[in-house]
Amino acid sequence: MPFRRLGNVKLILLLACSFGVVQSQVATNPTHYGNPSTGCESDEQAVRVQGLPGDFCSPKCDSTGSCPSDVPKGDTATPECALRTTTGDKYCALICQSDSDCGTGSCHKIMGVGLCTYDASEKLAVETTMTQVAVATNPTHYGNPSTGCESDEQAVKVQGLSGDFCSPKCDSTGSCQGAVQRGDTATPECALRTTTGDKYCALICQSDSDCGTGSCQKIMGVGLCTYDASEKLAVETTMTQVAVATNPTHYGNPSTGCESDEQAVRVQGLSGDFCSPKCDSTGSCPSDVPKGDTATPECALRTTTGDKYCALICQSDSDCGTGSCQKIMGVGLCTYDASEKLAVETTMTQVAVATNPTHYGNPSTGCESDEQAVKVQGLSGDFCSPKCDSTGSCPSDVPKGDTATPECALRTTTGDKYCALICQSDSDCGTGSCQKIMGVGLCTNDASEKLAVETTMTQVAVATNPTHYGNPSTGCESDEQAVKVQGLSGDFCSPKCDSTGSCPSDVPKGDTATPECALRTTTGDKYCALICQSDSDCGTGSCQKIMGVGLCTYDASEKLAVETTMTQVAVATNPTHYGNPSTGCESDEQAVKVQGLSGDFCSPKCDSTGSCPSDVPKGDTATPECALRTTTGDKYCALICQSDSDCGTGSCQKIMGVGLCTYDASEKLAVETTMTQAAFIHLTKLQVAVATNPTHYGNPSTGCESDEQAVKVQGCPVTSAVPSATALAAAQVTCQRVTPPLLSVPSAPLPVTRTGSCQKIMGVGLCTYDASEKLAVETTMTQAAFIHLTKLQVAVATNPTHYGNPSTGCESDEQAVKVQGLSGDFCSPKCDSTGSCPSDVPKGDTATPECALRTTTGDKYCALICQSDSDCGTGSCQKIMGVGLCTYDASEKLAVETTMTQVAVATNPTHYGNPSTGCESDEQAVKVQGLSGDFCSPKCDSTGSCPSDVPKGDTATPECALRTTTGDKYCALICQSDSDCGTGSCQKIMGVGLCTYDATATEAVETMTTQVAVATNPTHYGNPSTGCESDEQAVKVQGLSGDFCSPKCDSTGSCPSDVPKGDTATPECALRTTTGDKYCALICQSDSDCGTGSCQKIMGVGLCTYDASEKLAVETTMTQVAVATNPTHYGNPSTGCESDEQAVRVQGLSGDFCSPKCDSTGSCPSDVPKGDTAVKVQGLSGDFCSPKCDSTGSCPSDVPKGDTATPECALRTTTGDKYCALICQSDSDCGTGSCQKIMGVGLCTYDASEKLAVETTMTQVAVATNPTHYGNPSTGCESDEQAVKVQGLSGDFCSPKCDSTGSCPSDVPKGDTATPECALRTTTGDKYCALICQSDSDCGTGSCQKIMGVGLCTYDATATEAVETMTTQVAVATNPTHYGNPSTGCESDEQAVKVQGLSGDFCSPKCDSTGSCPSDVPKGDTATPECALRTTTGDKYCALICQSDSDCGTGSCQKIMGVGLCTYDATATEAVETMTTQVAVATNPTHYGNPSTGCESDEQAVKVQGLSGDFCSPKCNSSGTCPSDVPKGDTATPECALRTTTGDKYCALICQSDSDCGP
Repeated sequence: MPFRRLGNVKLILLLACSFGVVQSQVATNPTHYGNPSTGCESDEQAVRVQGLPGDFCSPKCDSTGSCPSDVPKGDTATPECALRTTTGDKYCALICQSDSDCGTGSCHKIMGVGLCTYDASEKLAVETTMTQVAVATNPTHYGNPSTGCESDEQAVKVQGLSGDFCSPKCDSTGSCQGAVQRGDTATPECALRTTTGDKYCALICQSDSDCGTGSCQKIMGVGLCTYDASEKLAVETTMTQVAVATNPTHYGNPSTGCESDEQAVRVQGLSGDFCSPKCDSTGSCPSDVPKGDTATPECALRTTTGDKYCALICQSDSDCGTGSCQKIMGVGLCTYDASEKLAVETTMTQVAVATNPTHYGNPSTGCESDEQAVKVQGLSGDFCSPKCDSTGSCPSDVPKGDTATPECALRTTTGDKYCALICQSDSDCGTGSCQKIMGVGLCTNDASEKLAVETTMTQVAVATNPTHYGNPSTGCESDEQAVKVQGLSGDFCSPKCDSTGSCPSDVPKGDTATPECALRTTTGDKYCALICQSDSDCGTGSCQKIMGVGLCTYDASEKLAVETTMTQVAVATNPTHYGNPSTGCESDEQAVKVQGLSGDFCSPKCDSTGSCPSDVPKGDTATPECALRTTTGDKYCALICQSDSDCGTGSCQKIMGVGLCTYDASEKLAVETTMTQAAFIHLTKLQVAVATNPTHYGNPSTGCESDEQAVKVQGCPVTSAVPSATALAAAQVTCQRVTPPLLSVPSAPLPVTRTGSCQKIMGVGLCTYDASEKLAVETTMTQAAFIHLTKLQVAVATNPTHYGNPSTGCESDEQAVKVQGLSGDFCSPKCDSTGSCPSDVPKGDTATPECALRTTTGDKYCALICQSDSDCGTGSCQKIMGVGLCTYDASEKLAVETTMTQVAVATNPTHYGNPSTGCESDEQAVKVQGLSGDFCSPKCDSTGSCPSDVPKGDTATPECALRTTTGDKYCALICQSDSDCGTGSCQKIMGVGLCTYDATATEAVETMTTQVAVATNPTHYGNPSTGCESDEQAVKVQGLSGDFCSPKCDSTGSCPSDVPKGDTATPECALRTTTGDKYCALICQSDSDCGTGSCQKIMGVGLCTYDASEKLAVETTMTQVAVATNPTHYGNPSTGCESDEQAVRVQGLSGDFCSPKCDSTGSCPSDVPKGDTAVKVQGLSGDFCSPKCDSTGSCPSDVPKGDTATPECALRTTTGDKYCALICQSDSDCGTGSCQKIMGVGLCTYDASEKLAVETTMTQVAVATNPTHYGNPSTGCESDEQAVKVQGLSGDFCSPKCDSTGSCPSDVPKGDTATPECALRTTTGDKYCALICQSDSDCGTGSCQKIMGVGLCTYDATATEAVETMTTQVAVATNPTHYGNPSTGCESDEQAVKVQGLSGDFCSPKCDSTGSCPSDVPKGDTATPECALRTTTGDKYCALICQSDSDCGTGSCQKIMGVGLCTYDATATEAVETMTTQVAVATNPTHYGNPSTGCESDEQAVKVQGLSGDFCSPKCNSSGTCPSDVPKGDTATPECALRTTTGDKYCALICQSDSDCGP
């Protein structure tokens, strides 16, 4: 509530509350099964059983057939699920033996069953629809169909038997329901099968006595319980013809039908047949076998197409039950005599016994699906060989009798690796032989003239170099290049370094050298090598040294076993960030020159946290810090040094006392790079730091926040940023502001001051400020207007749920819709992404929300699906296409104007449907050239995946199989036959089957049909003549013939890995356009790497290209690109910057560098020129890399090699950003830089070079002398601080706000030992922190001044402050807790209250929703906080309950109505103006109290008919429970004991005598 002083106004102590008194009656039927004349429960129907007098209340049986157990008082009858309606619904009743079981009712019998009923009164107290039901005489499974079957049963007749019975389906495990008819002892078994293969249960009996009221009839020796078929069934049921299943397991006789996952198979050379399931993926078989069979299921058969099937392996006929054991190739199989006519028609499949069911077998009997039949050059015979997996592992299953070991030992000429069995002698190879080549034994088989399974033979060679870093003469790995280092003899295989600079760790056997990222090509690619000390580290190679680095190499052989292109590389001399631009910067670096320093260096951007890459050139000990900023605000890193020794091969140059590691600018850069001028930002500009309005909603003359606009409201004469705190809350209810685009304006938090005025428009007051002629910060004024909401429409909402009547307004996420062909309309929300709908429905509606509508544009909407008008509450149920929808009469004038949307019932709700019924919103109706018909097709996603939902009955597989002429990819259902396509047909094109639908002359939903073709080039890097991917360009490289499709490199320099079939070339980020865009290409060694293309080389790099056709199948713009020679950020502008970089120059520094922008989090690209690991401080020469200080004021600790300077948070820009620098004492601290001092602080800097390729503005910074909280305002406060003065004290200090828990920042100025505490409060109630001290020695460079006994650290106020700051007047907070003295101000959630009849006042917070109170009390108080006060409006407040003055600290304990409250003397003048609120002691703070003192907010004051007096009564909750809090002294029990005439239930205190009801 707003603060306002009430003066000496007195309020009365208590008022009688004006509550509506509700007339109720005692509920005489509060349980189930009661008398309908007094009303049934909400889940009951008043029912009458045909043939019985009277009626009773009956709940539905639950899903398990159980019934509610609560019965009327005095009833002993048993609740049972005993009734069924004609629609099959089951209801409960009380089953009785005599009237005495039924309490106030009577026991009537029908069909021998007694039911408790009540005399039907002429007029029911509660009007109820009577439901006609019948006694259920067959409430279990397997009953007589004449009395109706269960909902999961069919009435079945078995051919050859008279009569029928109810039969449920067998479940997935072949089990049957266990509940049987009373008196039945027969056993439920899964014993029936229909002609379609469905299995059903029956009761298996021995004699009639097992079947109760039925009879036991036998067929095929099996007894089934049946019932005489009555002429007229009580419940109409379709009879299903079934047969007794004599083969209910796998491996049975096909004459009685195979399982759904079996084929009836015949083995060539055997008579008879049997049912055979497929082997699973592990070669296992189903274990269930026909009764009496002891044969073993094994995966023993293979078809000519390689499919594997199971059979029963037997020794003799006795193993096969009713079958016989026939042998072939020494293996016995259980078979059955082939009958002339099968009971179930089955297609016979021809199979053969599989003699080679494992890997590494004889190709003459067929290889596994993942194997090739291979021949090794120089060996006779062949064998089956699987590919090695990605880890070089091989399948472990070997032929029976083989003891050889599977190893990854073979490689093809294209580099593919294959497995073989490594042997020592023939005995290791079972039926094969062990042949040796190059000292390695391989298990082979004699090559037969005719293979049982035709197999392509693949020529391979033994791989003698299976790891990285091997000898190119035996072939390199697929991710390696054969490289030669200039100046060294020999060569070696070298993989690329990964994005983190790591290398593969697998090395040739016997090598102890270490893999390192040590090489770079002329194009900037980085490669790995083995770093060695001597030849012994290199196994079969030798250790050759260059530039002091030893590399393992091999003698270059005249003829390579595998043809390999040699790549010329050089030892990388600058593989880290912050290096010398003359050897190239990393991809995320700029070559920068800091104004005032000579030389240059590579500089990466700072990241979002102000951190910098930590990798520095070898020998540097300088510290990477975020120390540079351009004039556009971009931040860059530099190495902060103390002396040249910190900078390795560079020098430490200082500017403004900060040393930066720089390098002499060479006349010719190894990599041409644009230099960028960068400058430091200093703290002399006062605009941002002297911001007097650093919060939202302020005066535009002092600048708006970065996310604000300066706005003028139409009709207001003045300007304001946005509504103030008070107006904003109102605006959220009454108006909305049109939000313009954001402005970038500096901001810093300050307290809200009341310098504006409140002007009203449309009854709404807005805080505004006088528009000054000159704004301190130029800001665009935006004209904004308020959008009116319909007043009282929401509050008077008569339709607060979804699916309501549009005449009273729809929900915000609904449309008022009309379905074509129906009258009326209704509110309809959209279906969500899973096809779900909101579940809240209008009161009284029982219809079900479903996603049932689709517009002509494909949008899906929800509706209430109904059976009859009764489901629709106040609406009606109209049907269309057999579906009932709840609608409302369309009123002539809607209360809320709403656009009506015409929709139709959705008849095709999945993907891949028939366009005639409408496609999904993400589909096109497509026609494939050469096929008739069409179908709905969604686009493939970015991974080539397709939606998995298919039309009902479809078994075809969704695949990404289509491409348009523009390169878009679409999905289709891939089919084998028409049966896969449900209601469609399977048409084939190019050998691929697609599910299509007949194209109708007129489609239900008009759809654009898109012509597509089957995709013939579905990967990246393909031939442009067949069309490139959507993210590719058809490119030509200058100097090469032909072209190819090229995707862009991603932000990390990675490329898509999918390549055309047959290509083994490697995708790499190897191209750059003249505009700096980077593209991918396939890097090849020879034509064989390029599949159908050719390998052309330029600058020593092979690229896969295709012959440029005269006419492209898909028209494509050719893009001219070149091989990239400067692929990282932070490079030298003379060789071109990245597309997201500027060439920058730092003011005062010579030289330049490429500089990318920091992202929104302040992060920078991490790729830097090789060897690079650079900020310019005004007044210093040179520059350095400077990271931002983190949130704790810490700096990265890694410094350039040789630097001994200390990283400190020592710099601040004019915008308040803090940066790190290396603090040095002398040049020796700065490695290759120099130690320059400014303001007495030494900073490591580097020399800047003379000439920049591209002119760029750099950013100026200054040394920060006050980097912590609680500092001297003369050197500037932190961004979250105010410069404050405490009334009565001289001097000032920087003060941050206390956080929500009353805590303060813990960082204090160097030398201070005072303690940060939340000790200050402004006149507006804001709390601030200060340093609490005992003496001057606690305050470092400040002094300790005391006020009200509290010492605060302050600083002398200087005449001219280094940073202009608004000084805020605050006071020492002497009451920082709840329940304090209002004279020193209450907490923000408190009121200053006076209790009528007591002197003094105190601060009081509101009680929370549970009646609890804040537990923090003033120092010295021992009184207890309790929810003890209530205002006349019913609000509850807390107070301190005391026994004596000693409980109240500095207050006193005053008593009223026997309750002691801690109060304080009311002062004439309060330190903080506060509205005093009149309250009274709450005498009825619980439920069930006296209405004269007011009821709880969830209670009604009720009178029970026939009783005098009233009481407060809460509603019963949904479970019939009542609130348990009762008035003090009451011992009565709260119970749900009342019901109104409308059926609402209320609670009351149930008592035995007056003593239970308190005083």
